[in-house]
Amino acid sequence: MNASLLAELQAVVLAYLRDARRAEDELATRRELAFQAVSTLCREALCSAGCDSVQQTEPTIPNATVSPPYPLLDSITRPTITTEEAAFYLNRKPQTLRAWACHEEGPIRPLRVNARLSWPVVEIKQLLDSASQCTPNKKQKHMASAGSGAIQLRPSD
Repeated sequence: MNASLLAELQAVVLAYLRDARRAEDELATRRELAFQAVSTLCREALCSAGCDSVQQTEPTIPNATVSPPYPLLDSITRPTITTEEAAFYLNRKPQTLRAWACHEEGPIRPLRVNARLSWPVVEIKQLLDSASQCTPNKKQKHMASAGSGAIQLRPSD
C-alpha cells in the first residue's frame, strides 16, 4: 500500500471511530434520561399511593460508555495471543478455536505452551487479510461449502 492509500484509510477509520463515539455518547444520554423519567414516575406512583417516606435522592447509573475489550490487532507487538483474544479478532467463540486446536483442523494452528494455546498474531493477520481479499463470489462459495452456518476462512481456488 502506498502512503496516500494508508492516509485515506486512516481518515476513514478515524471518522468511523468519531461517529461511533458520538453514537455511544448519545445512547448514554438517552439511557440516563430514560432512567430519570422512570425514577420520577415511580416516585410519583409511590407518593400517590400514600407513601410519605420516599427518598428524594438523585438516581445514578454507572458509566454507560464501554471501551473495546482488546486493542487493535495491528497494535499488538507480542508474537502470540490467548484463545480469547484470537476468538475476538476472528469473530468466533473461544470454544471454536479450541475445537480447531483439538481436532487439528481450522485455518490456523496454535502453539501449545504448558498445555495452553497461543495463537500466532502473524497468522491471524494473514488469515484476516486473505479473507478480506476474497471476491464476493468466493465468499459465497465459502459460505455454501461450510454448511450449517460455519464460515470457512481459507480462500478456495
